[in-house]
Order: sequence, then structure tokens, then C-alpha cells
Amino acid sequence: MAEQGARLTTLGKIISVLLILGLVGVGVYVVARRSLGPGGKLGEPGSAEAPQSEAPDATGVTTVKEYKYVPADRLPPVKGVSQYKWNANEKVLRFSYNVWAGWLPVIAANHGTKPNAESVFSKKYGFKVEMVLMDDPVAARDAFAAGEVHTLWGTVDMMVLFAPELTRDSRTAPRISQQIDWSNGGDGIVVRGGIHSVSDLRKKTVTLAQNSPSEYYLTSLLLSAGLRPADITTKYTATAFEAAAAFVADKKVDACVSWAPDIYKIPDRVAGTRVLSSTADANKLIADVYAFRADFVRDHPDVVEGLVAGIFEGMDLVKEKPEQAAKWMADAFGMKPEEVMSMRNDAHATNFAENVQFFLNSSERGRTQPTSTASSAGSARRPPLTRSWISPSSRTFRRRGASHNRRMRALPLSRPRASARCRQKLRSSPRRSALIFTRTPPTLTSPRATTWALRYKAGSTIPTWMPRSSRLRASPDNSPAR
Repeated sequence: MAEQGARLTTLGKIISVLLILGLVGVGVYVVARRSLGPGGKLGEPGSAEAPQSEAPDATGVTTVKEYKYVPADRLPPVKGVSQYKWNANEKVLRFSYNVWAGWLPVIAANHGTKPNAESVFSKKYGFKVEMVLMDDPVAARDAFAAGEVHTLWGTVDMMVLFAPELTRDSRTAPRISQQIDWSNGGDGIVVRGGIHSVSDLRKKTVTLAQNSPSEYYLTSLLLSAGLRPADITTKYTATAFEAAAAFVADKKVDACVSWAPDIYKIPDRVAGTRVLSSTADANKLIADVYAFRADFVRDHPDVVEGLVAGIFEGMDLVKEKPEQAAKWMADAFGMKPEEVMSMRNDAHATNFAENVQFFLNSSERGRTQPTSTASSAGSARRPPLTRSWISPSSRTFRRRGASHNRRMRALPLSRPRASARCRQKLRSSPRRSALIFTRTPPTLTSPRATTWALRYKAGSTIPTWMPRSSRLRASPDNSPAR
């Protein structure tokens, strides 16, 4: 009886093993069938069971998640103009900026975004800087006009766009004293599959921020490709980051124009998307600058000069200790320091010598073609500036060896676009302010080109830009008209 029981137990074990092996085999067969595509090849894109979600991991794809389309409209008027606020005891300059790697030198010089006694501006120039984050360019413009901030961030094309409204009141006429950077990959266009060139954007839907550098960038590329803005369908948002969020969420949108880091995060995490073009291959197209109010420049020239000098020092600090500057920017933007470090090359910081070229070399300003170069005739007639420094104790922008009475004569005056009358006045009256003219190309929403004047006050370090309407009313001492 015991032997018979033992035989049954062994047989039961064998049957159990066979059943288990059979179940495992069936399971492997089912899984393999689900992994095969219609053509019988594993992992083929056309598989019915392939993931259908375009962005399986949507967390952190774009800087913002919410977006809202806004109607296409002309730039709204300034909401209100008021006297700027300034406490003579505290001396805190409110500097507006946006989420952009180009502001890294300012943050480095200021040791963060809050006013503090350790900043370069406080230690060397006697004032503090509070950086105010404003991504919406129209909101930044209105805060500038209302006197809530002393500077206005933007690009040269944005300043041309904002100038007509801001110059209605002479107090808020913009004065550009420094170029911060050239966009060097930080601006770009992200597209879905099937779009391989700018020409392919014809009859496609593109989302972008209205009244922003994105319009100028897109328009420049369209014109270069033989297209017009009317050849595409545009959907506007308030900010460039909202445009990126709309592109990810709305599958009817074929392309978006936005900024780093979004233009690089989207192709990494959203299937079937790619960067069509960026300012890495269209460099010296978008120039980032900031502007002061005209009344502030008149009342506090020492602060203006100190800010310019301090930012140049900040550029050196970024080169020496980039990790510390990246940490300060990461805290301000809510990013990781390594993300900021990867964004550093999206903007090429322009040093003093490059600022000289930007302000004095007509070929460096307002480019519509990235391949444009300085004309050999114009460059040959310009004497080089060999003294590349700026100091609050010596308010002179001059060549080495220039005498006191010839400081203004030492400036390169033989410019193709400078009027003969202007050059004659400068040669005969070296102590007077210099006016040199240039034209900035039209933008998508500002079809007319605007003439700007570069004013150099005799004996001053700082060149300032102003729209032609302000130039006509300006007095020789660089103070705004009343």
C-alpha cells in the first residue's frame, strides 16, 4: 500500500511539471504575438499595440504647463505712465529680466537676484540691484512706463516695436546703453514630422508669443525662404513658454517658436519632433539688450555707468566661476544648476569690444540675414578702438593716446550711413554730442522700419540709442525734451 502511494506521488509531480511548462509556453506565445507588428517584425512602428501617446512622460517637458491662445492684435497702448520710484537712501535699481541664459552675467555680478551688499554694484558703484522676473514682454513694458522698474529687457527688434508708445512721454523714451548678448542657439523653431525646411511651413500652423523676439526670428526666416507671414497660420500666446506648451498639447499645431530650454526638451521627450532651426545657425540675428528710462538716465548717470561696468565684470565672473553663477540663476528660475550650465552656450555674452562693434559698426546691427558681413569699404575707414575699458572715474570713450580736446574726434566717424552734416558737426565741434543714425528692419507686427540715433555725449562713456522722434526733440546735453 505504501509503494502504490509512492508511485502516485511521483506521477502527480510529473503531471504538475508538465502543466506548469505548458502554461509558461502559452504565456510566452501570447506576449510574443502582442509584440509583433502586422509584418511579423518585432517592434515595427506600425504595430497596432504600439504606444499612441506622443509624450508618455509629459512631466517637465515645458517650462509651463498652462497656455492660452490670445487673439492677433496690434500692440496694446501703454496702460499708464508715472514717475519712476527711487529711494535716495537705499539706492536700489529694479532691473527687469526674463527666463533667459543671457542674464547670467547680471546675476553673477549681483550675487543672485536680490539686492545685497556683496554684489559688485554695491561694493564698487554704491547702489544695489533687485532683479524682477517678467516673462511677458508687454507686462514688462507697462511696468517700465509706470515706473515700477527702471530698466526694460528686450531685443533690438522689441525696442523698435515698443518705441512708438514709450516715446509718447519723453520720460519713458528708451535709452539702450549696453548689449548683453547675441542669441546663439537659445531661440529656435520646433516642428513635427514632415517639415524639413522653412519652405515646408507654408500653410502650416505655427504658435508663438505675440510682440516678442519670436516674431522677428520667424519673419526673418520666412523672408529668407521666399515666404510671407501671410503664408502661414499663426496662433499667438502671451509668452514663448506658453507657445511651447501649446505645441506639446495641441496636435493641430505644426510648429512652435520658443526659447531654451523648451526647444531642446521637446525633441528629447516628444516623439516625431525636431528642431528645424535655431540661432546657433542664424547667429547675430537677435541681439539682447536692456533700456533705461530717459528721465532716469538724466537723473542718475552714475548708476547707469555703474550698471554697465558691473555687468562687464559679471561676464568675467561667469568665466571664472560658472558653477556659482549657475546656482544663483537656478534658484531664480526654479531649475537645476546642471540645466543652467547646459544653457550657458545658448547666448554669447558680448564684451566691451563687441559692444563697440554693435554700437558703431552698422553691419553688426539689425541684421536680417545671418550671413551678412561688414562691407570692406566701411571697415577699412574705421580706426580701431584700442582702449577697451570702462571706468566710472574716467567718463571717456576714446582711443589710446587721444587728447582731451579730441576725444570725440577719435571716434570712428566715417560710417556709410552717417550723414555728411553729422560728421562735419562732430569734426568742427568735438565737445558736442554725437548723433549717428541707423535703421532697424521691420518686424511682423511693425511693418515700417524705424530710424534710431546713437547719441554720444562729449566726455561720456555710454552710448545711448533713441528713436528718431526723441532725437528731434532732444537737447545737446542728452536730457529728454519736456
